[in-house]
Amino acid sequence: MVATGETNENEATFVFKLDADKLRVAVDELEGDAVVVGQVIKKWPEGESHPMITIPGINLLSRAERRKMAKEQRATSDGTDDATIPGPGITVNVIAIFR
Repeated sequence: MVATGETNENEATFVFKLDADKLRVAVDELEGDAVVVGQVIKKWPEGESHPMITIPGINLLSRAERRKMAKEQRATSDGTDDATIPGPGITVNVIAIFR
């Protein structure tokens, strides 16, 4: 599962993968404010956007599948749908989440 978070509007969006088998609570209990401790994997600048399924640093698909999807996305969309994360963005490897 891919999740997103923001510290303030107009600042970078944080994107991270959550493994349900490593969580101590149900995923729906994580909605809302939380402190996330993690390691930055990748940053991307303002003006660059990525579909949720092809976020840099999060390998949900094989490299060939990600490239194919990104190419199809560019050909069929302007990149403003709900499944696209606009830059600036930061991919994070989550170490802990505190509520």
